[in-house]
Amino acid sequence: GQVTQKLKPWLSVTAFGDVMGRPVRRSGAKAGDAVFGLGARPRSLGGSAAGLRMLKARERGEDDAPSNGVHTTSTTHFDVWLRALPEDHASCVRAHISPLPADGTQIAGVATACIDVSDGLAIDAHRLARVSNVRLALDVAQVLDVIAPGAERDDAVYGGEDYALLFTAAANARIDGAMRIGVVVEGEGVAIGTEELEARGFDHFA
Repeated sequence: GQVTQKLKPWLSVTAFGDVMGRPVRRSGAKAGDAVFGLGARPRSLGGSAAGLRMLKARERGEDDAPSNGVHTTSTTHFDVWLRALPEDHASCVRAHISPLPADGTQIAGVATACIDVSDGLAIDAHRLARVSNVRLALDVAQVLDVIAPGAERDDAVYGGEDYALLFTAAANARIDGAMRIGVVVEGEGVAIGTEELEARGFDHFA
């Protein structure tokens, strides 16, 4: 999945290993399961996308990157710029440049299906729903509860690179740090409340 372009030499590392026990695939969700989100922090969805948006705005020197008057572009002044940001915004920037992955070991033996939210909640939820032949009905309030402070709704729904896990499990499952965001029902597609979500997010070939 490492599809990128660089002007400088680039080293990409891929690790291989064996699964101990039964693997958790994308295809095991079934009607009646609950849908959960699990990140390194309880409210982290969209943080990386928001941080990237702020970094791009900073590069362009635009005011929509809050900087309390600090508009330096030199790398040596990056820390000064970061410290000048409101804490919620600085946390989003850190989530992008120094991401913390979720601990997936705790859902082993509990999750019925799982996918990492690398390209955005909407498109990755669609991928899980499609191969499981189910519909994911996400709750508006519960989704809002997992959005990172400083991030916007679209950052969480269509952003990506959150290093979070979207998984399904029995409705009565309890996992430390995981937050319930919806239910699995019969049908197809993904919705938040009454809004049908498009299967879009980060496109590696755009």
